[in-house]
Amino acid sequence: MNDNHTVRGLRVFKQLCSFIQLILQRCITESNLQAIHAGQFTDGAYNLMLKPLALSFKCLERALNSDFVPLGAMWFYQDLTYDETLLGLLRLVNVFPKSLLCTYTRVPLAITTLLQAIVDDEAYRPLVSLSSVEMETLLSFVLSIAQDDSVKTETLAGAVAFLAFIASFVKDVKDLSLGSQNSTTSRDLSGQTPPPSMVGLSPSMLPLDNGGGKSVSPAQMPINYSAPGTGRVSGTPGRFNTSSFDDNGSTTNLYGQGITANNRA
Repeated sequence: MNDNHTVRGLRVFKQLCSFIQLILQRCITESNLQAIHAGQFTDGAYNLMLKPLALSFKCLERALNSDFVPLGAMWFYQDLTYDETLLGLLRLVNVFPKSLLCTYTRVPLAITTLLQAIVDDEAYRPLVSLSSVEMETLLSFVLSIAQDDSVKTETLAGAVAFLAFIASFVKDVKDLSLGSQNSTTSRDLSGQTPPPSMVGLSPSMLPLDNGGGKSVSPAQMPINYSAPGTGRVSGTPGRFNTSSFDDNGSTTNLYGQGITANNRA
């Protein structure tokens, strides 16, 4: 991918994300969410809000599976377009009751296929910005899909792939923590600091050079974010804060940081 291709891809992707933001802001409004909470027009919720939401997930998933999204360039220039769009979409999963989302098969399918895409393309770096509550809610939703025998195979595959990634990541963090504890013990006994052990860690946790002489962990920076100076902007070829309703009807913080460009850090 040459420089001109990278610039064009970035412009197209930023425009796509702007359309996604505009559509969601027009469709998923506070008044519409309050109406759902009050049990009104549930039958029309799909066409009014859930269908645009599912299409937005699908657009981002297809963009990731293409070869024009320069994630490496965006990381290098600290462009938060992808991060804000992905986080905004994932936070919207918490806006609706879980039972309502699962009523329409296209919605969980769109969500899980996007989750599988960010795992396959190692484009999961923005997930670190999710709060523990947001991540717990997302995992709870995906787990409920994986335990549902009636879901489509493609939906189930996406859910299982994301859960497997989370489980592997937790294991890597645990191994890293245990290795750090062992190093501390050895230092206390010998009075010297041994080099950090990499034994037992998966390759995804080994440190990389970010091109500036500093080592960073791919747990913080996926492969397709690394070494932008090499011109490789993807690990594989082709490849808002809103209110939150739960099934008990509770709601929190409709607008805050999220999908709008004005909320960039």
